[in-house]
Amino acid sequence: MSNTPAWVIARSQAIAELRGWSAYCGLQIEYSLAARSPDRELLPMARALGLTVTAWSPLARGLLAGKRPPSRLPVSRRQALDAVTEIAVETGLTPARVALAWVLRQGLLPVLGTRTLAQAHDTTFCTTAAPRSRHRNRSLGITTAEHRWRLWNAEFEQGVPRV
Repeated sequence: MSNTPAWVIARSQAIAELRGWSAYCGLQIEYSLAARSPDRELLPMARALGLTVTAWSPLARGLLAGKRPPSRLPVSRRQALDAVTEIAVETGLTPARVALAWVLRQGLLPVLGTRTLAQAHDTTFCTTAAPRSRHRNRSLGITTAEHRWRLWNAEFEQGVPRV
């Protein structure tokens, strides 16, 4: 499955299980430090169903590899770019290696496309890149996806009317 809502995948898995059909074994999603929305539903669902997850565009279409950013960049993407750049300078790694190593550390398999030998080296050696825990925590904290359901649930438990 690729770019499919979590509810569709979960429903399909349930139907397959009930009828004895083959179930899905993998999920392909856009995921990077600059695109973290799958953290809300898709990744928890994939873990619960035992699906392997591959991440396409783990470098945010080149943004996290050092490609010149557009003049107007959303704040969340700017923060991700700044975090990757700072960690790369501190560790002596390329921004691409930092970003790819982060995706791997999340338990996802990055879908890679390379055009140059330098890009091939970054993708090959990202597995040996081990940013320190303070770097991982900084990159996680800056780019965390907002979990609206947690906020709503807290309001519900406190009896706050939802408009």
